[in-house]
Amino acid sequence: SLLSRCFAPLPLSCHRWACFAIFQSISLEGWTDIMYTLQDGWSLWGARMFFFLLIVIGAMFVINLALAVIADNYDSATEREKKLLEEERRIREEEEDRSGVTQEKANRAAKKKKDADARAAKPRSPAVEKIRKLVESNGFMAFIMALILINTLTLSAEHFDLGYFNTSLYQLASSLPVNSTNFPLRGSIEVNTTAELIQEGPGGLFINGTNVNLLSMPLWLGDLLEYSNYVLTAMFFIEMVLKLVGLGLRGYVKSGFNVFDGVIVIVSIIELGIYQLLGGGGGFLSVLRAFRLFRVFKLASSW
Repeated sequence: SLLSRCFAPLPLSCHRWACFAIFQSISLEGWTDIMYTLQDGWSLWGARMFFFLLIVIGAMFVINLALAVIADNYDSATEREKKLLEEERRIREEEEDRSGVTQEKANRAAKKKKDADARAAKPRSPAVEKIRKLVESNGFMAFIMALILINTLTLSAEHFDLGYFNTSLYQLASSLPVNSTNFPLRGSIEVNTTAELIQEGPGGLFINGTNVNLLSMPLWLGDLLEYSNYVLTAMFFIEMVLKLVGLGLRGYVKSGFNVFDGVIVIVSIIELGIYQLLGGGGGFLSVLRAFRLFRVFKLASSW
């Protein structure tokens, strides 16, 4: 019947059923019936020895070893899974931190943009807009560069004319009282004057109260350079005022060259003030005047 066949011992007539029989014996389920069948069909002591080794090695050692390996692999897999979860949590927290910082930066940038848009949205008068377009035009920049070039040339035009100096000093000293004291001049001219009447002062010699410029340039050239200095300083001051009006204070200080020009304009005005109040400034005035030569850097950068 079907029931008797289900509970009958597995046959050992082929490899497939033999493997099933060994697996069933290792599981300790019905192995005695299989051993009895093998005793009847093969050998009494041979079957007993085979099943003794099979139960001891297979059921007690191999099965436990397999279970230990499976448990160890399960623990390793659990540990790896735990580490992966911790790594994923750490990465997620770092991403959240970065996203928080990024969001904060984005909020600050949005606030700055909003403030800039609000400032830009403020209505500008047509006159201010025209001034802004003027100071940003290429023609205006070319005009300023030309003024810088002229200013550099005028500053470099100051020179020392030895022949003119000796001639002027000779003409002035000839009108002074003469005694036995000799006053040597640079060059081959020697004039007899009173030594007490000749004194050295800042920027020149004072002969009988009369100032003789050490540069000793022709008067027309000195006057031309002086008036050019006034005009150029006024032009650069007007440029600064136009940029402040057209660009605003924030727009003006954004450019390093604008700040540089503003400092030079202020220094030039201080120089002119000292010159007008004191009638000269000696070495300090020369330093302030030479400071304007730094505008040549702006001229070089435009090239």
